[in-house]
Amino acid sequence: MKNEISRALVIKMDIENEITRIIDETIKIIDFIDNISTPIVEEESLPTIKSLLDIREKNIHQLFKSYSAEELALFSNQLNRLNNLDKQLINAAAQAKEIMAKQILKQKNNSKATNAYTNNT
Repeated sequence: MKNEISRALVIKMDIENEITRIIDETIKIIDFIDNISTPIVEEESLPTIKSLLDIREKNIHQLFKSYSAEELALFSNQLNRLNNLDKQLINAAAQAKEIMAKQILKQKNNSKATNAYTNNT
């Protein structure tokens, strides 16, 4: 009986630690995206973002693979927080994508203007 309680406490602590790690990873990604210099989204930032997202995705899959729904249900508040952070992450990524699209259009327009000027001189 004592071993079962100890095991349950260890599992609970492990789950809490894993969820906290994923929450921290998510916040780190959101902060990274939010702090990319605007209006210039550096192309060098993309591999870093992808790497962070890959690690986060792996950890989320591992969490849900390792623990049952019953075990995870004890952490509904933390999982709801993670869900809310997911929404923030999606919004931050969409904004970064929009900024990048505008940058590309601006660069194309600048190239067209340069070409027009060069061709007329």
